[in-house]
Amino acid sequence: MTSVSQHRPTSGPRHLWVDAARGCVVIMVVVMHVGLYHFQPLALDAVAGNDSPALDFWIGVDSALHLLRMPALLVLSGWLASSRIREGLGSRRTRRSIYANAYLYLLWLAIYTGVTVLFDAGDVAQAPTPETWWMQLWKPYTTLWFLSALVWYTTAMSLLRRFPPPLVLVGMFLLGWVSSSLWTVDEGLWANIPHLAIFFAMGVYARPAVALLTRHPVRSFGIGLAGTIVFVEIVQRIGTQFLFYPVDVIAALCGVATIFAGTSLAAHWAAPVVRPIAWVGRRTLPIYVTHYLVLLVLTKTDSGPLSDIPELMISQEATRWIYPALLTAVIVGTALALKEICDRIGLRWLFALPHLPHPSRYLLTPRQFITQVRGLPRQPATIPAAPVIVVAPRPDGHTPPPETDEDHAHRNWATTPSRAQPVP
Repeated sequence: MTSVSQHRPTSGPRHLWVDAARGCVVIMVVVMHVGLYHFQPLALDAVAGNDSPALDFWIGVDSALHLLRMPALLVLSGWLASSRIREGLGSRRTRRSIYANAYLYLLWLAIYTGVTVLFDAGDVAQAPTPETWWMQLWKPYTTLWFLSALVWYTTAMSLLRRFPPPLVLVGMFLLGWVSSSLWTVDEGLWANIPHLAIFFAMGVYARPAVALLTRHPVRSFGIGLAGTIVFVEIVQRIGTQFLFYPVDVIAALCGVATIFAGTSLAAHWAAPVVRPIAWVGRRTLPIYVTHYLVLLVLTKTDSGPLSDIPELMISQEATRWIYPALLTAVIVGTALALKEICDRIGLRWLFALPHLPHPSRYLLTPRQFITQVRGLPRQPATIPAAPVIVVAPRPDGHTPPPETDEDHAHRNWATTPSRAQPVP
C-alpha cells in the first residue's frame, strides 16, 4: 500500500509473491482490528466471565498479528519505494508519492471525522473528533497513522539517501529504542511512527536479503519460524523494559522473513490459490482506509440487522469460531466493491491523488531552477549600425559632392596595406 505506491523494484514484472504478501498483511490488519474494536468487546460481554475457547483462540491470534502485521507492511512499503527514495526529493516521482500520501491522509481524516460526528461515535477507540482534527495533522491518533508515517519516512529516507546504509539503520534503531522508552502506543498511535521507523528503513535496503529469502524459501521459512518462536518466548520472559525493544525487533524480523518465504513458497507451488490473494494485494489502499469505518458503524448501530446478526453469532460458542474470519471477508469484499463503484462514477480521487497541475511545475529545487535558467534561449547579438559620415564644408563654403560607390571602392583599394601600390 504505498500510496501508496505501486512501484516495481525490478525491471521485469513484479513477482506474484510480493502482491500475495501484501494481500496477506492487509488481511492481518483487518483481522486484528475486527478483534480489537468489535469482536472482543462484544464477546467479553457475552461470555460474562465464563470460559470460551473460541474467544481465547482469537485473542491469541490478535497477539501474534500485533507482532507481525505492521513490521511486514512497512518492510514491503520501504522495499517498493526504494527506487523513489534513491532518486531523492529532486525527483518529481518522489515528490508526487509524498504528496499522494499526504493528500490521502488529510482526505480520509476528514471523512473519518465526518462519520464520527454522524454516528456520534466519539467514544469509540481511535475515532477522531472535530476538536482533535487539527492536532492530528501532525500527531495522528487514528488507524490512518500509517499514511502519515509514509510521508515522514519517505521524506526522511530521501534526505538520508547519501549516508551509508549501516549508519542510517543504526540511527533508526536508536530512534525507535529511545522513543519506545519515552512514549507508548497508549498515548496515541502516532507513537508507532518513531517506534517502527527501523522496519521501513530496512525495507529500503532489503533487496539483497529479499533475494536471498526467495532463492532459498524452504530454508528461510524454517529458520524464520524457529526464530519467531524463540524470540517471542524471550519477549514474554523479559523483565526489563530496556531490553524489550531490541528483542521485539528481532522477533518481528523473523516473523517478516517467515511471511515472505511462506508466500514465495505458496506462489511457486500453489499459484492458482495465491492469485486471488495477490489480486487483493494490488488493492490494499481501499481496504486499509475503509475497514475502520465499517467497524465503527457496526459498533454504534443499536438496532436492525447490523446489530442483531453480530450479537446472535457472538452469543453462540460455535459461531464465535468463524465470526471474525467471516466479518473480515465481508469487510474486504465491501471495500473492493466500493473501490470499483467509485472508479465507475468519477470518484477515483477518493483513493488517488487527482491529476491536477502538479506543484512541481511551480516549486522548483535550486538545481532545477539553475538548469532552466541556463537553458533559456540567448538573446541575438545586436549588430551595430553603420557609422554616419558627416562631410564638413570646405573653407571656400562649397560642400563636396557625396562619395559614390566607385570612389569608395577606389579609396579602399588604394589604402588597404595588402593592396597598396609600391612606391616608385
